[in-house]
Amino acid sequence: MSMEAFNALVRGIDPDMVRSTPRSVDMILEEQGLSARLSLSPDETEVLTDIFVLDVAYYIGGTRRALQQAILTLNGLSVPYTDCSIGIDHRNYLVMTGYTPLARATPESYGNALSVWVDQAMNLRDAARAIGFEGARVAVGAIAGTTGDSQ
Repeated sequence: MSMEAFNALVRGIDPDMVRSTPRSVDMILEEQGLSARLSLSPDETEVLTDIFVLDVAYYIGGTRRALQQAILTLNGLSVPYTDCSIGIDHRNYLVMTGYTPLARATPESYGNALSVWVDQAMNLRDAARAIGFEGARVAVGAIAGTTGDSQ
């Protein structure tokens, strides 16, 4: 029964979606520059949506620790009260996972939840980029207060 409900949900969202596996569908969210995977949980009670937020493989040292601390803090504050969590997967992608009970999932309710998760994922991407100093201009070798003149 659960697999049939999952299949009906996928068809209701988009009849042309192509399966990645019998239990999952990959989606490209072009406008937001994100990709996602919609999956049926192993116990067939929930629909899991992994949104791949950002490749953080180059976040090392203190930057990686700062990102990990931010993830732990966000999860600690939000997981008890929301239907999503944040982590870093085996490929070093920052991933936000949303959870929807299969028994209550309709194409409309799933679309509404996905919209919220995508907005949150985009905010998370911005925060992670700020932690990683992406786009920042960092002077290397300069010491504050010096003119660079040698005497």
